Amino acid sequence: MLFKLSKFFLYVSVFAMAIVSVSTIFPFIVGKYAWFRIAVDLALAFFLMGILANSKQEAGKYVDNIKKVFRSPIGIAVTAFVTVFILAGIFGVNSHMSFWSNFERGEGGLQILHLYAFFLLLAAMFNEEKQWTKIFYCSFATAIIMLAYGVQAGRQIAGFVGPSFDSAGYRLQGTIGNPAYVAVYLIFIIFYALYVLFTQYRHKLLSPGALGIFALLAAFIAGFFAAATRGAMVGLVGAGFIFLVYLVFAGKKFRKTLAALAVAVVLLFGAGIFFKNSADIQKLPFARIFNISITTQTFHDRTVIWKMAWDGFKSRPLLGYGPENFLTVFDMNFNTAYYTPPTQFGAWFDRAHDIVLDYLSETGILGFLAYASMFAAFYYLIFRTRIKTDKDQRIDADETRFSKLPLSARALIFVLPIAYLIQGIVLFDVLPTYINLFMFFAFTYYIFSPEHAAQKKHNEVGESVKYIAVAGIVVSFYAAIWGGVLPYQRAKAYVDVNANAGNIKTVQDFEKQYDNVYGIPSPVGDEEVTKFLIGNIAGIISSQPNQPEEVTRELINYIEPKIDNTDLRHLLPMASIYEVAWQRFHREEDYQKALDYFLKAKEAGPKVPLSLYNLFDLYRLHGDEAAAKDMAKIILQYWPQDSRINPLINGN
Repeated sequence: MLFKLSKFFLYVSVFAMAIVSVSTIFPFIVGKYAWFRIAVDLALAFFLMGILANSKQEAGKYVDNIKKVFRSPIGIAVTAFVTVFILAGIFGVNSHMSFWSNFERGEGGLQILHLYAFFLLLAAMFNEEKQWTKIFYCSFATAIIMLAYGVQAGRQIAGFVGPSFDSAGYRLQGTIGNPAYVAVYLIFIIFYALYVLFTQYRHKLLSPGALGIFALLAAFIAGFFAAATRGAMVGLVGAGFIFLVYLVFAGKKFRKTLAALAVAVVLLFGAGIFFKNSADIQKLPFARIFNISITTQTFHDRTVIWKMAWDGFKSRPLLGYGPENFLTVFDMNFNTAYYTPPTQFGAWFDRAHDIVLDYLSETGILGFLAYASMFAAFYYLIFRTRIKTDKDQRIDADETRFSKLPLSARALIFVLPIAYLIQGIVLFDVLPTYINLFMFFAFTYYIFSPEHAAQKKHNEVGESVKYIAVAGIVVSFYAAIWGGVLPYQRAKAYVDVNANAGNIKTVQDFEKQYDNVYGIPSPVGDEEVTKFLIGNIAGIISSQPNQPEEVTRELINYIEPKIDNTDLRHLLPMASIYEVAWQRFHREEDYQKALDYFLKAKEAGPKVPLSLYNLFDLYRLHGDEAAAKDMAKIILQYWPQDSRINPLINGN
């Protein structure tokens, strides 16, 4: 029963992608990772309880299964990746952020450990095709919920968050909140549907079950095109082409037809790109996917960020800056080509938007090699199996499941990582991709295992394993609380405070409300709550010129102890608050505070324009022309075309 409960929560975990927590900050993210972590923690707890409570034969079987996973090529590679990921966080620039992450992303070490537990439990317990079919059908149900949510949001039904069908450039975001990840997520879902079709219904394509899969595929493909994501489309087309090539070389039937189809796929997609500006192409609802060009502003920004990521990797090549610390890479290695005066600064990038450069800059060469080793292990197993099959045509009892799959299913498994890696050239991993990536690797462990494993007696579970199981149960419950429940509560509390803003009449009311947010002992959220709160206070102070000085001072005194003196997103608004206070109350100590914060910001981001230009303006307001001129010289080193600064430095 305990092992069944563990499996139940593994099935439940994939429904995380259907969660939208409208009562929290970042509603498309916080609820998902809270759901996933709690479900995995419960699955792990029940699994370990099963180890303690069940007969030695059943418990011993699962202990032996875990050991087999650890010894397998896939298991070794996944373990190496998780280990290096954690080490990179420990030795990174902000180990707290690397482990706990924040509300907006949630992809730190704690998340990776949950994904690792998810992988191990799937690999150890899902030993039958029906179990994998069940979790694939759970994924189908999740995807349908995701698409239905997007439709309701598009219709602007109350309570559903998302763009209207009538909005310019509409793209489906479903329950995921980002069209790019809708498309990537659906690549995996389409793979699962095709796998079920190729393995269970290949000889009965007109059966009710097959027709149901065809209907699901139609919905998933429609959702994929509605997301209109170019990187995912290139990945899917590339995978489709290689799928056909695989069939041509590995099979004997329909070679000419399949080869022609492969060429047709490339030509049709190429024609769409070549004629992307034609009226007929533009009429297509998914015309955006053909707008692939290296001259767009988006691509330009990507290349600039990639240069920052590469420079960050070179400065910390072994283990990088640590997971979730790309903002520090951005600040310390800022590429001046990203900013062109006098335009607005633009967005802060917390990812390189390229999986290779993300892992290189955040986890170093060791992290990237560990990440790549998972795919290397996968293709090693494929080619090892393929060579064995070519040399020995007999069907042996210990032959892997992969070698006995239909050719179409083998080709499908071969190309899925290719689709994922291609789209990753312009994107990065988040929970919708991570869940499916780790599930795919657990699935590959299953298919590369012998179809009929030899029956044997299992040893009784040793005392050391029992002690580990007890410790693991305790840790899993603590992880559910600290990694799921408390972050969710704080994320909700912050939204509740904002919703109650109309009832805040005094500074004391303000502080009391936010004390409730900070009072929740969550290891996640201090950085973001403080960042947003600084912005709120800056807005209150700047928008109320007649505000009494004591109110301004009390607001400053409340927020200042909470800021991170190394974070530009804290330092810059704090400096601006003191600058406003100086101009309003004419206290020199306020000017000095503003100057100190701007200088700290310049130290944290030596070439970030917000630091440099604000310092220049502050010096001029204070009448320090020599310092302003020195700052102007620095600015012109980076942006010599700035027409505002040039005349000033020349004395005009």
